[in-house]
Amino acid sequence: MVSAFISPQNPSPSLPQPAPSSAAPTFSRSAAPPLRRSAVPPHNAAPRSAAPPHHAPLSQGTLCVLYREVSEARSSEIKAWAHVQGLKSSLDERNLELRVKVAIEAEAIAQQRLAASEAEIAKLRQKLEASKRSIPSLAEICLAIFLNFFPP
Repeated sequence: MVSAFISPQNPSPSLPQPAPSSAAPTFSRSAAPPLRRSAVPPHNAAPRSAAPPHHAPLSQGTLCVLYREVSEARSSEIKAWAHVQGLKSSLDERNLELRVKVAIEAEAIAQQRLAASEAEIAKLRQKLEASKRSIPSLAEICLAIFLNFFPP
């Protein structure tokens, strides 16, 4: 890199060039060339407007082909969107079917529990009625036992 600064006859395009003068400058290895302003703008400078590239006008046939390609792309996009919506609808319907199936199964389980509970209630009522019927006879037995231990 230093050799580029030594000889002005071999300038490097990436390095800044010294200002032209009447006398040819000579550089030593220890001295750096004079600094010039860089062609690269600072990071906060407004960008330079470059001339837009020149394009040849498009022919009628090229425009028709481009229009047809854009139309086909739009049509394909609309078909894909419709397909996605159909899939979403099918998924929603499937989810609804699964939820209904789960609800029906839960209802069947609840009906079985209800039937078992009602059968248990019926058994307990029978026991209660049997107990009510046996109370008078038990009362008589208790009275007889009491009178045996404590005569009047």
